[in-house]
Amino acid sequence: MTKQEIIRIAEDLMKDSTLAELSADVAAQLGIPDCSFFDSPLIGIAYAGDVLFEDMKQPQAIGPHFITPKQWLEGAESVVSIFVPYSQAVKKANSSCQKDKVAPEYVFAKNAAVPYIDALVEKLTDIIKNEGYSVVVPSKESARMKTALTSPDGSRLKFTSGWSERHVAYICGLGSFGISGALITTKGAAGRFISLVTDMPLEADTRNYADVYEYCTFCGGCAARCPADAITMEKGKDKAKCSAFVDSTKAEFDPLYGCAKCQCGVPCANGIPQKK
Repeated sequence: MTKQEIIRIAEDLMKDSTLAELSADVAAQLGIPDCSFFDSPLIGIAYAGDVLFEDMKQPQAIGPHFITPKQWLEGAESVVSIFVPYSQAVKKANSSCQKDKVAPEYVFAKNAAVPYIDALVEKLTDIIKNEGYSVVVPSKESARMKTALTSPDGSRLKFTSGWSERHVAYICGLGSFGISGALITTKGAAGRFISLVTDMPLEADTRNYADVYEYCTFCGGCAARCPADAITMEKGKDKAKCSAFVDSTKAEFDPLYGCAKCQCGVPCANGIPQKK
């Protein structure tokens, strides 16, 4: 399997999937235009033994609870990270509504991303296994993730993960971080990430950046757009404030929810912003 084959599989599934679009019936009920939810995905590949995975165990990165690829799968060779960007229509809708509101198009796209990504990962997993290799999808390993997030005193760690999709995408060459905590890719910051670990040897991508914040211009656009005032230039994102606002959107969209206002209508919404 090659990177181009993975991209083709992802794009073909997107074309065939009714989940990739808001249906005309639902759009009519909501009084909004029907639209495609996603743009073509980006794929990044890293060597499972990349030293940056071990670096994620440092307190200033994620912490000792981070589970490396070789801990997820004995004999792991490759890590594949997939970014599914939201479409221009979704990002435009979420940036054009008032600051303290979230566009229905975004909320439905966020919800639709889950079954699409699940179907894509299942397809890739089947192909890898059929070729005689093993594969693990860390985000689906809830038992191991729960164990990793339990501290020695029995309490649960908050706002962190044993496998951060954004950090993994950074290692896989998909982009660098912004002060909002979002990962800025060549197709912007708004979208969903998923990754898998396999013992199938795949050619690793070259990271086109050296600094964690290399693509961020520190323009403050994300801070200005945040409805919870949870982002500052000095401290980045206050995850508790952000989470509280996201939870509040259930009042309108229950059981759905979401925000991503800091990723829409900003210079990094559609790609890597130009530095002045």
